[in-house]
Amino acid sequence: MHTTWVFAISVRRPILAFLLLLLLGPVGSVAADSTARSVARPVVNPLDDTSLYPIAVWAMPARTAPAFAAMGVNIFVAGGDDAGWCDTLAASGVAGYVHWRSNRPSPEAELIARSPGFLGWMHGDEPDNPEVIDDLFFDTRRPPQALQQAYAEMQASSTPAPMYLNLGQGLANGLAQSTPDSLYAAFCNTADIVCYDVYPTLTQENGVERLHLTARGVERLRAFAGPDKPLWIWLECTSLNGSGSRRGNRAPHAHELRAEVWMSILHGADGIGYFAHQFNPYRGGPAAIPPALQVEMTRTNRLLHALSPLLRTGTRQRLAVDTRQGQVSAALWQLADQSLLVAVNMGSQATHARLTVPSALVESLEPLNDAPTRGPVHGSTGAPSLLLALRPYEVAVFTAGIERNLSADYSYPEPPVAARSSPSPLVAHSIDALPAQRQRQIIWSRTQHTRLLVPTLSAAPQLDGHLDDAAWRQSAPLTSWTNVAGEGAPELSTQGSIGVHGQRLYLAFHAEEPHLDSLVSHYEAMWRNDCIELWFNPDNRRTSFAHIIIAADGRIETERTVPDHWGEAWRDESWAPQFLARSGRDASGWTLEMSVPLADLGIDGDGSTG
Repeated sequence: MHTTWVFAISVRRPILAFLLLLLLGPVGSVAADSTARSVARPVVNPLDDTSLYPIAVWAMPARTAPAFAAMGVNIFVAGGDDAGWCDTLAASGVAGYVHWRSNRPSPEAELIARSPGFLGWMHGDEPDNPEVIDDLFFDTRRPPQALQQAYAEMQASSTPAPMYLNLGQGLANGLAQSTPDSLYAAFCNTADIVCYDVYPTLTQENGVERLHLTARGVERLRAFAGPDKPLWIWLECTSLNGSGSRRGNRAPHAHELRAEVWMSILHGADGIGYFAHQFNPYRGGPAAIPPALQVEMTRTNRLLHALSPLLRTGTRQRLAVDTRQGQVSAALWQLADQSLLVAVNMGSQATHARLTVPSALVESLEPLNDAPTRGPVHGSTGAPSLLLALRPYEVAVFTAGIERNLSADYSYPEPPVAARSSPSPLVAHSIDALPAQRQRQIIWSRTQHTRLLVPTLSAAPQLDGHLDDAAWRQSAPLTSWTNVAGEGAPELSTQGSIGVHGQRLYLAFHAEEPHLDSLVSHYEAMWRNDCIELWFNPDNRRTSFAHIIIAADGRIETERTVPDHWGEAWRDESWAPQFLARSGRDASGWTLEMSVPLADLGIDGDGSTG
């Protein structure tokens, strides 16, 4: 019997690895303690003033405040570290958050806190990201205990004010998560406002198809933070990596950014922020934001401010939605005689959706934009519904009882049409007219799309660290190796074998090493040692995995994610696969033999995924 799997393999030699973390930012503002004489009343307080919606920018100089204020922004986060920055913000009617430093002299902190442009303090960015320090691997850059201590110091100081915390993309993208879920509630307890960032079209693999990551992260953070704590999100609005963007990554289009805003709000966000930076080369502020996105940001920001009392003080309920394909979310806000209904197509393909709407409301809802609508209609249950035909990432907005002019135009921003180049001549009439030979650099993929037939072994190999068992002669060779950077073959050759016997997968490896006395095994971070690293992708979607590291001394480290209701990776912290492994040595290198139950990898005995 032959079985097909898709998996990736890499060989790691000890190297000094550096992880470049994109620092994104927080937002926040809660009413300052009126008894603290050193803290002034801010010129604007979007968290307390429910007529405003909290809308922020990250790490911007104060000189950009007039331009951003004109776009509807009212909060700056992490752009300055002194009272002058706050004072300049206040001149444009906005205010900001400044890093809390326990070693900051009290007179300096009090000067900052007395500025009308001061909203509160903030922790350092993304403490939940992993870090390697002194050859040790840490799940978090700063543990919750350290943040809790800083929070207590701030509250006991002469300048107590709301504390803001921003967390990383691991909340949304399980493939990038290092912090266990069990720690996130503790992180949320260290601040008065919590936030996180994820940029699908700019940084995520196949991100144009995964804008729902914004909603997934908000949904998860809301579960950790509880129902009442202010929760915000950072959104993309530039071509973040400029000329260095990976294939498929780009600035969001206007309709995509609008969808990210509203799907975040639908799933529990109380405020939004924009990361207005581009690298390679660097540009920041409005100059880095494409004109079409500036128009969209201004339009949506103004609408959020107009709807802010309803969004922030009204009752909110999620609506039942049936779709032909894809995923559509919808919610209803009500306050006195005012109602707001918003539906978002969270997919890149057009779809139809049926929304179940309260009977007393369905006749009075009026569309704010041009979403094709039919209704109300009554299904077999008699419940009234709205039928929507939604374009890719379209937001449909309906209101009732709201007389104010919400927006001059909130129609669907059509996606840009890709330019078509003129076809080149197919026939050259002379040697001189022949096109120049193209040269292409071939780059190995870090995660291989490798398919192979895995044979059934007539007997189980004996796992003793030697590769002379006859059973291995029936195995399939493994040849798709990469180095640690994923950009080519390892410096020293490696051979591997794979096969199945019964309900277990068997693998064997031989790694060439002319200097066995130089094998590295002392790092706590297993991947920094001489090791074999395996990534299994059982559902062939590259959104979940089983990850195994076997060091040259036979130690094993494992982790697994499984798809959740979003189709994204959820960390299975209870995973305890039943591994058997032995390492060995020979004249030319080191060896590994191992086996693992197929079921532990999410694979049924017939090769299908479980």
